[in-house]
Amino acid sequence: DRMTDLTLISHEGDNIKVPMDVMKRSKLIETILQDSGPDDPIPMPKVGTVTLKKIIEYGEHYKEQEPPVIDRPIKPTFEDDYLDDWSKKYLDVTNEQLFELVEASNFMDIKPLFDLTCAAVAFKLKGKKPEEIRSQFQIENDLTNDELKEINEFFQWAEDLWGQFTKLTIKKHAWIGQDQKK
Repeated sequence: DRMTDLTLISHEGDNIKVPMDVMKRSKLIETILQDSGPDDPIPMPKVGTVTLKKIIEYGEHYKEQEPPVIDRPIKPTFEDDYLDDWSKKYLDVTNEQLFELVEASNFMDIKPLFDLTCAAVAFKLKGKKPEEIRSQFQIENDLTNDELKEINEFFQWAEDLWGQFTKLTIKKHAWIGQDQKK
C-alpha cells in the first residue's frame, strides 16, 4: 500500500526509511519490489547517504505532481524554462554533488531526475572553452604538448573547412537569389 515504508541501505551502510510512494519514479526500486517484498531492505551500493537523502527530497517534491520534461538540445533559456524556485534551490549544490546525483539517478533509473541533472551539467558547460571547463570542474589536463598541438591542428583544419563551406553556401544562395530575380 502507499503508506508502506521502504528501507534503503546507502553505500556507507546507513538504513534510511522512506515511504514507498516517494520512490515511485525509480525503475530500479520498482523492479526490486517485484522480485522481493517491501519489507526487505534494499541496498543502494552506488549511492551515498547524502545523495540518497537528496534523491528522497526530489521524490517527496514530485510525489503528487509530474516533474518537467527536459527538451533537448538544452536551450540558453534552460533556467527560465525549466527551473522554478524549488528546482534552482535543489540544484544549488557543488559540482561533485551534482555529478553524484547524475550517477545515482542513472543507477536508480529515475529518468526525470537524470535528465534534470544532466541538463544542469550541460548548461554549466555550454559555451565554455576546455580550459574553463577543466578549471570549473577541477579536471586535470593530462594531455601532452604534442597531443594538444595535434588537437589544435585538427580543429584548425575543421574550422578552415567550415569557413570554406560557409563561403560556398553564401555564394550559392547569392547566385540562386540572382537567378530568381531574372
